[in-house]
Amino acid sequence: RIGRSPMTPDEMVRGACGERDLVAPAPWTVVGGKPGGASPGFIIRDAAGVRYLLKTDRAGQPEQSTGADPIAAAAYHAAGYHVPCNRVVLFDPSVFVIEAGATTTLSGHTRLITEDDVATVVAAAALAPDGRRRVVLSRFIDARPLGPWDYVGTWDADPNDVVRHEHRRELRGTYVMNAWLNHWDARQENTLSGWVAVGGGGYVRHYLIDFGESLGLVEHSDRAARQRGYATYLDLGQIMTDALGLGLVVRPWDGRTRRDVLGYYDVEHFDPGGWAPQYWNGALERRTEADLAWGARILARFDDAHVEALVRLGEYSDPAVAADLAETLRGRRGVYEASKIRSRAGRRGIDGSLGDPVVANDPGSDGS
Repeated sequence: RIGRSPMTPDEMVRGACGERDLVAPAPWTVVGGKPGGASPGFIIRDAAGVRYLLKTDRAGQPEQSTGADPIAAAAYHAAGYHVPCNRVVLFDPSVFVIEAGATTTLSGHTRLITEDDVATVVAAAALAPDGRRRVVLSRFIDARPLGPWDYVGTWDADPNDVVRHEHRRELRGTYVMNAWLNHWDARQENTLSGWVAVGGGGYVRHYLIDFGESLGLVEHSDRAARQRGYATYLDLGQIMTDALGLGLVVRPWDGRTRRDVLGYYDVEHFDPGGWAPQYWNGALERRTEADLAWGARILARFDDAHVEALVRLGEYSDPAVAADLAETLRGRRGVYEASKIRSRAGRRGIDGSLGDPVVANDPGSDGS
């Protein structure tokens, strides 16, 4: 979207929500448990009948994932992708009502949701300065969910899906946005397809979802967290190097300093061409220089005013955290602008225009 026509910072932050602020009137009726994921949460329905996925921050890192989810969603939306509407919301614990018969599934066991479950979620939600609790609400998509899509192959159930996903520039080119935001959890589990009804027919729309691990989430051990964005879970090349080097090889993630909210998300150790997702990704694995140039041209449209507007979506209680994040986003964008990726693309004749047209599954899309 930002690559096709100018976008104001205000237009960017409205994103998939269509408005700057999300209003979810009370009461919030708990209708189900949050499916999967490491952070506590629920599926809720507000007084207007709108459904949301409610998510808290991970333990020990308040405001991190709840800030990252709306910021990254707005950034990907501006870049042209379909995403849910994600917003930080402050609430009073009395807002919850449990729907009769509402269940949750934990470790394969389904049971009724109880007041203790609500208390657990409330306790996991970060405490805001005014005494309320902080969560992120992700509004259900405006399509009938069909399940996730993969970064390789095609989906036989979708007659419009005729280009193998690993060959699609708009997927291979997400490498640039992923690296900028350190969205290392880009995998099938964080995608969603939805059926959009039109008249007597319709079409399948493909979404990117769940960006809470971006912008510095520290997950599992501290040692593993330092490697996020540099190595996959099972990187055989690095394993062999460590074995043959007797542990003496200096890694790019060595010496990184952890911050309370932003974790290890920094500029100093950012390698835009050497970034790696946590899981193997068929589309990112097949990226070409032209794909990277395509993505870099989109990223270059995010100016300082856009960055500042994105950071405000994080609703951070400490202005120093917001300033730090804005500086980091600008710095990582600057590393891209100065990197060899652009110079290599230039030698291939990329001239800085909007670039090759992309193949879009969605005939009504105004983005990729």
